[in-house]
Amino acid sequence: MNRGHWWIDTSTLQVPVCLVTCEEAWDQLLTQYHRVSEPMVEGGVAITRYYDDWDKPQIFICLDLSRLRTKRAAMSVLIHEAVHAWQFICEFMNEASPGGEIEAYAVQTIAMSMAYKLGIFTPPQAR
Repeated sequence: MNRGHWWIDTSTLQVPVCLVTCEEAWDQLLTQYHRVSEPMVEGGVAITRYYDDWDKPQIFICLDLSRLRTKRAAMSVLIHEAVHAWQFICEFMNEASPGGEIEAYAVQTIAMSMAYKLGIFTPPQAR
């Protein structure tokens, strides 16, 4: 698996999502966006952070790869965090009850994009 940070293509979801997998990359992002330093993940495996106090809201999904031993465990956490990202996107769009299919596709898009970035799966066009 790669280490660092990647912006996920979520252009259809209106809020940029960044996957962060190491403390050094997290510190660089905090510096770049003039934020106070804070640990990437404290005690857990992952956390989804929402920042809506900038010009454009952004979502950072922080994942401690050293605590995930299998691709199955990583995928489980990615899906969990993708749901949190989708919840923030709905809040940002003032959408109280999105359609079930829209919600399912959005969570799938976020989770699979992260899985591709981490090499858990190979994107269809790369096969």
